Amino acid sequence: METVQIQCGSCGKVMAVQVEHLGAQVHCPHCQAIVQAPTDNASRALGSDGADFPGIDSREIESIFTPGQGDELFEEPSDKPLVELPPEPSSAEDSIESPTLETTSLPHLMLPLPTAPEPATPWSSATANQDEAADRFEDSAQLPTPDTPPTVVKVAAAKRSLLVPYLLIFLVPYALIATGVIAYLLYNQSKNYDPLEHLPDPKPKEGPRQKVAHDSPLSGKLKTRFAQALRIGDVEVTPVKVEAVDDVELVLHLKVRNLSQEYLFHPMSEEFLRYAKGRELPYTYLDWSQKRIFGGFLQFFKDDELISGELAPGQTALVKITTVSEFKNDVPKILKSGEDLVWRVQVRRGFVDVRGKQISATAVIGVEFNAKAIQRAS
Repeated sequence: METVQIQCGSCGKVMAVQVEHLGAQVHCPHCQAIVQAPTDNASRALGSDGADFPGIDSREIESIFTPGQGDELFEEPSDKPLVELPPEPSSAEDSIESPTLETTSLPHLMLPLPTAPEPATPWSSATANQDEAADRFEDSAQLPTPDTPPTVVKVAAAKRSLLVPYLLIFLVPYALIATGVIAYLLYNQSKNYDPLEHLPDPKPKEGPRQKVAHDSPLSGKLKTRFAQALRIGDVEVTPVKVEAVDDVELVLHLKVRNLSQEYLFHPMSEEFLRYAKGRELPYTYLDWSQKRIFGGFLQFFKDDELISGELAPGQTALVKITTVSEFKNDVPKILKSGEDLVWRVQVRRGFVDVRGKQISATAVIGVEFNAKAIQRAS
């Protein structure tokens, strides 16, 4: 296969062109530029070995077809220009790729003088050149393109960049406020919770297993006064009065109402007042500064008639708690003291949910009054 060596007018490197491609436009295998190959007559006038190229010794020209040269590909690279065949044009469109490049303007590209290779760039200079190239690339990236208007690009970038700040502006305060509200509710719940609101019911022997001392302090929400109704669970208790009978007994009058919609139960039990040695102290007692008056008798009345004490939904009864004779000598002292007293009473509050099970529970309320408000029984 006969070839002719020519020099690329764009990169200055030597390439080999097959004779059948002379006079046509070919691609430089080094820089891919379009080069006009000389005609057959011009190539023969110059010589196929490139001897007439100024500054090029024909003995230094190497051919890729020379036998025994394949092993040099794995040896040290040579400074001599490599001669490569340009790719064959696949079609007429490949042979004429640039519409602005005409055949008449190509003769001066055919046989340019070979240029000496540029000296190697120092590392520092190369780094500086890379920085300059990067700056030029950034500047060029900001230029508008024909396909995408610059305003559309900038607006889209602005929207994407502002999305995260907007989310942070609204979500962070919301998270902080929500956390604060939850903490406040939990704090108030623990602060307002009174263990005397949920106590075991002695009968039946079920209910919360919480152990609470009988003299645990009462919170304000569990205290009431005469004529002031207090609701705890499904029970509403309204203190009526405290009477002194023959100065040996004190009687607390309470109006009790069952507020449940479907349950029938006793709002109080004798077990709530039982006082005996060796037993746990009851939650029901009269709290006086000098001592605590435990025990008592429990009675239920409906229209001045004694009843069993079982109340249907919506039913109301009058409950009387009378002190025992063991403390009869203390009654005159209480009447003369003029002190503020609290009569603590344990009542059933209805059912509460304990681990998914409805259990009967009780609570302790406190009736506050002054000794001067104690009435004499007629």
